[in-house]
Amino acid sequence: MFFHQDDFGLLIALKLSSLWQFVFTPQAEHFSPIILFVWAMLFKIFGLQFWPFLGFNLIVHVLNCLLLAKIVGNLTKNNYLKYIAAAVFLVNFNYTGTFLSLNCTPPAVSFLGVAFFFWYKLIKDKSGKYFWYSLSAIILSGFSCGIGSGVGLVFALTTGILIIVTRYTKSDLRFAGLIYFLAGIMSYAIGPLISPKHAGAFIPKIANPLKDLALYLAFIISGVGRGVVGRLFLPGFEPRHTEVAATIVSFAPFVLIVGALIWVISKELRIKKKNIADAFILIPVSIFVIYPYVWSGFLRYQFGLKQALAERYVYPSLFFFVILFCLLINYVLGKKLISRLVITIGIIILVVMQSLILYRNSLIYEERPIKEKQYFLTVSKILPQDFVFVDLPLPSYINQDYFTLKDFAVLVDNKRHPKFIKPRDFCTPALKETLKNTEILYFYEEQARDPTVAKVFDKNKLEECLK
Repeated sequence: MFFHQDDFGLLIALKLSSLWQFVFTPQAEHFSPIILFVWAMLFKIFGLQFWPFLGFNLIVHVLNCLLLAKIVGNLTKNNYLKYIAAAVFLVNFNYTGTFLSLNCTPPAVSFLGVAFFFWYKLIKDKSGKYFWYSLSAIILSGFSCGIGSGVGLVFALTTGILIIVTRYTKSDLRFAGLIYFLAGIMSYAIGPLISPKHAGAFIPKIANPLKDLALYLAFIISGVGRGVVGRLFLPGFEPRHTEVAATIVSFAPFVLIVGALIWVISKELRIKKKNIADAFILIPVSIFVIYPYVWSGFLRYQFGLKQALAERYVYPSLFFFVILFCLLINYVLGKKLISRLVITIGIIILVVMQSLILYRNSLIYEERPIKEKQYFLTVSKILPQDFVFVDLPLPSYINQDYFTLKDFAVLVDNKRHPKFIKPRDFCTPALKETLKNTEILYFYEEQARDPTVAKVFDKNKLEECLK
């Protein structure tokens, strides 16, 4: 295990900045001072060891499973479903990117789950203290990860829908909805206000409104329908978009869930006219399932459906989908349409399949970090020597176009400061002397074979310099 791709950009920024400059500088569209502070502390204590970062996310994930079980228990009053929720969320093959890189999603979902927990208690009990608890968690979620930015708007929307549906006339929920709305605007806008040069990352680039709207909707539907629901119930079934029949099948679980949801909501609204809030809860949970893709698609829909199926967006959506799934199971159990035994067997099969594919995907995912670790170890070995080095691009498997070897060198614990020269005029007497070192020569030969490096430093030029 080692750091991967975008992780190196964060680590380089951390080395080149003061602590507080690093913590309060937005990363792309993310203003995440809480998680950046945690990463800075882990880096300061453990350096370039990946396991503490992995351990942090795994601990937070286990806490999220317990939080999810608590939420489901509160909503369903069914202890059996608490265990079902924790089991389903515990293992999912989409977690490879979430856990095996610097990912801010799990802690943001922790705060988001706490906010939802207290928001539901506010809806049920109308106690002001629950509003302030939920609001605090909303703000913390917004400052933990990009997925928490603007989430106050979702709480405002769901609160507003509740007021309309239940015809609630008192001002307390209206006040709560207004403050949620303002908190959502604040958490989304604070990044560009603090760092105006990053403002462009917070605004979608619209070229053709109708086409962009279609791409945006396709992003949301593909992300939720196939990326979350389809991959949960059909693990390992990954047809190409060109395989029309198979692609339609991959959306079948989503269509069934949507159909069941509409059926249950219509039934519940007719039955629970005196306690409409209980039936209403399915609607806000559904909105929270969709929200992560509404947010990410708002900024990235132009990258296509492959981006919508990226693993990084699944975690928060899956958290709320498990709640929705358990609410539907609770309804089915209440109507005695299925037995607990059948559900338990189905969940065990699902967890086993998810575990096997997660293990397989983790091995595949680790192929690049292994190369990146070897690159780091090689650079760490050769740079402390008193030689001149060519400032090469980073290799293709690191995939960081904005950084070069000179930038990467700051991660090396090196008291010396090697001299770097541009690739276009690299064949200098000083470099020829450097190339007499066999370790360094082998490093350059390896790099010259990389497609990204070869664009500016190919093997032929290196051989000419050796003559």
